[in-house]
Amino acid sequence: MSIVKPLSPPDQLTFLECLNNRAKLPLQERQYLENLQKGAEGEKKWETHLRKLTANVLILYDLTLEINHTYFQIDALCIFENIILAFEIKNYQGDFHINNNQWYSSSGNEIKDPPSAGPPK
Repeated sequence: MSIVKPLSPPDQLTFLECLNNRAKLPLQERQYLENLQKGAEGEKKWETHLRKLTANVLILYDLTLEINHTYFQIDALCIFENIILAFEIKNYQGDFHINNNQWYSSSGNEIKDPPSAGPPK
C-alpha cells in the first residue's frame, strides 16, 4: 500500500475551529462546524480501515477534480492493478428516509451534501 496523497483536515474545519476557540460562533456556524468535525472523524475512521489493506494499492485522499467547469471532490480513491474504487464517506447518525432522491432526517430536515468543491488551492 502506498498513500500518494495523504488525508488532511479541510481548511474550513481548521478555520472554524480557530474562530470557535476565540469567540462564540452563531448557531448556524456551530452546527456547520459540528458537521465538518463529524465528516473529518468519519474520513479518519475510513483511513484507519484502508491502512489494513495488504494488496498493492495506491491511495489518494480528498481529490478535487473538474469536468466541464464543474468541480467535485472524491474522499478516497484506491487504485489497484485492475480496478479503481472511489469512496464518498458520510458520518451521519440516526434514522433517515429518501423522498424524490433527497435524504431527510427523522425530524424532517433535509440532508444536504457539502457545498460543491471550488477550485483547488
